[in-house]
Amino acid sequence: MLSDAWTKAWLVLDIDETGDVTRIKFLKHPGHDLEAIAKDEAFKLKFEPARDYAGKAIHTQVVWSIEWPSAWWLSTFIGVRSGMPPIVGFPPHRLDAHVPCAGSGPLSLGSVHPVYKDCSQPDLSRAAHEPWVNR
Repeated sequence: MLSDAWTKAWLVLDIDETGDVTRIKFLKHPGHDLEAIAKDEAFKLKFEPARDYAGKAIHTQVVWSIEWPSAWWLSTFIGVRSGMPPIVGFPPHRLDAHVPCAGSGPLSLGSVHPVYKDCSQPDLSRAAHEPWVNR
């Protein structure tokens, strides 16, 4: 909030046969001192267990993102700083669809709230080198 950054974390979640997240691996750290929050939120997730062809619950892994929109952008366009941009319009799209991605070009300083958003995609090559974080 203090830096008004729009950031995203990408994680690999290791999910056991009961659907609980047992450990995580960061593919992209969110920065801005948000790693602890990302870790805590990831371990709170609960999934329907993955199943094999016979219907038996099995261990699996999922790539997952956690996004933090700009606090001031949320305040300006949503009216609150908690939550995510809503789906609006037709065809349906997120309200922030017009916000430029970081690195996409010059920032429109004439905007009501000029900001770049983090449109990063997961870098799966990092999975082999990043350490697991246990619950």
